[in-house]
Amino acid sequence: MAEHLGNPPDSLRDLLGAYVGELVGINYSKQVEQDAALLEFVGDDFVTVSLDDRSRRHIPFTSIMSVDEAQPGRAFTIATRAVRLSLTVDRLIVYKSGTSFGVFGVIGSGD
Repeated sequence: MAEHLGNPPDSLRDLLGAYVGELVGINYSKQVEQDAALLEFVGDDFVTVSLDDRSRRHIPFTSIMSVDEAQPGRAFTIATRAVRLSLTVDRLIVYKSGTSFGVFGVIGSGD
């Protein structure tokens, strides 16, 4: 059980730090669907998650749009796995060509 339940955490780092080493839900492959990932590290301004394909994603706090915690004794079901924390992150698409590039935000794309 997260140490802070019953007492609000002082920061996002404190909140997320209570879940290091646990599976969390995160929308890393699709905007509106979540997958389970291992929360490996919480820094001062980013988190690191390990994905099923053994790759890692480093996500800045500024990209975290929402954090949902399950009630004590309950869990969310994400890709048939029980998780107690769910992160929704802003996903950015970078298009690059030989001479220029463009950056486009994806919000509510419905994929």
